[in-house]
Amino acid sequence: METGVLRVLKMFSLSVPPVSALAACYIGLGEHVFGLNYVIGKRLKPRLKRLLRVGYLVSTSLAAIALFTALLVTCGGTASACPPVRLGERPCLISASVASVWALVMLLVERCANPLLDLGHPTGFLARSFNASTVVVLWFCMAHQQTMALLLLAFFATRRALALFPWANRSVGRLVKLVAVLHMSRVVGHRCDDGVPKYAVAALVAMSPL
Repeated sequence: METGVLRVLKMFSLSVPPVSALAACYIGLGEHVFGLNYVIGKRLKPRLKRLLRVGYLVSTSLAAIALFTALLVTCGGTASACPPVRLGERPCLISASVASVWALVMLLVERCANPLLDLGHPTGFLARSFNASTVVVLWFCMAHQQTMALLLLAFFATRRALALFPWANRSVGRLVKLVAVLHMSRVVGHRCDDGVPKYAVAALVAMSPL
C-alpha cells in the first residue's frame, strides 16, 4: 500500500477522538444556542427566505450527486454482498475522504441553516444523537477500511441528492439500508474476509433510524 494512502488512513484513525468530541458538543447544543439564527430567519422576507432555501437545497443536492458519482466511479466494485474494498487505492480514498469531510461539515452547516432557512428538519436530542453517532461510526469505518464506510457515504450522498424528492429519498434510503443488511449478515457470518463484525453492526445500527 502506498505511503500516502497509509498516512491518510492513519489520520482518520488519529482524528477519531476529536471528531467524537465534536459530535458530543453537537449533541449537547440545544436550540437556545441558535437563537440568533431563528431571529434572523424570522426577519427575512418570505420571498428571499424561499429563494435562499431553494438555493441551499439545490446546491447541496448537486454537490451530493457529484460526490456519489465520484464514489461510484472510483470505489465501485462488483454487485456482491462482499465487494472488494478499494479504500487502499488512491482514487477511491480521495473520493471517500472528501465525502467524509463533506458529511461532517454538512452536519454542522445544516444545524445552523435549519433555523435560519426554516428547513423543517428534526433537531431534537434524539435526532442530533442519531446524526452525530453516524458520522463517528463513519470515521471508525474509514480508519479500518470497511466497506460499510462506502455504504454510509452512499447513504448520506443519495439522501442529500434527493432532498427535493421525499418519496425517492425514502425509497433509495431503504435500498441502501437493505444492501447494508445483506453485507452485515455476510460479515457477521465471516463470509467477507475484510469485514469486521462490530463495525458492520455499528454502521447498520447507526444508519437504521435515519
